Amino acid sequence: SPHRVSSAVMMPPILRVLHLFCMAVWVGSPLNAPGDIRRTLALGYPYAEALVPRIKRSARLTMAAGFLTIATGLALVFALGGFKAVPARIHIGMGLSLLTLLCGALVVDPAWRKIARTVQAKGDLGQAAVLSRRFTVKMGIEHIFRLSVIVLMAWRV
Repeated sequence: SPHRVSSAVMMPPILRVLHLFCMAVWVGSPLNAPGDIRRTLALGYPYAEALVPRIKRSARLTMAAGFLTIATGLALVFALGGFKAVPARIHIGMGLSLLTLLCGALVVDPAWRKIARTVQAKGDLGQAAVLSRRFTVKMGIEHIFRLSVIVLMAWRV
């Protein structure tokens, strides 16, 4: 048929949509975690016990979306001709994306694990609340990295 489009031509638009979807989940999924933790800890036990599995599910979703965002980003780069074919802001955004994952694994996750251990041990929720404020600051840093990536990827100079 004269209107038939090859799959090679359609691949970048499909990848873009998948990439944007993964990025939306990666950015949006953790946004409510600090508030959820704070509010739930304030409710006390037994509500706090439900917090740990809920945040773990959210963290798994966030991490998977982060990896898929980077994977689809790399696929887009190569579909467009490789790193030489894309602007420097894409290179910087890719580096910041990797830094964001590293920040999550080495800074945010350990802060969360301290809160989770306190809750699982039925420890002092006042101490967990102090830890949650530190978690919020660390999560804020990770959000700044994500926002920087979005600006670099979307804002054409």
